[in-house]
Amino acid sequence: MEFHINQLSSAINKIAHKQSHVIRRPLANILGLIEVLNVSDPSPSTKKIIKLLRKSCKELSDEFDDFMIDDGYTSITDTEDGTNQPFLRLLK
Repeated sequence: MEFHINQLSSAINKIAHKQSHVIRRPLANILGLIEVLNVSDPSPSTKKIIKLLRKSCKELSDEFDDFMIDDGYTSITDTEDGTNQPFLRLLK
C-alpha cells in the first residue's frame, strides 16, 4: 500500500512539474513574441491577429489553471499586479 501511495505521489509531482514548466513555457514564449510584434508599430491587420493570439493564450492559461495541481514544492510568486503568474499581465 505504501509503495502504491509513493508511486501515485511521484506521478502527481511529475504532472505538477510539467504543468508549471513544460506546458506553460511555450505559452509564455508566445506571449513574449506577441509583445515584440506589438511594439513594432503593427498594421491594423497585425493588431487584429495580436488580439486573437492574446485571447487564445488567455483561454489556454485559464484551462491550465482549472487543472493545476499544487505539488507543494513549485512556487509561483505573486506579482505586483496581484496575479499569480507573471505572464498573465500580458494577457490584459
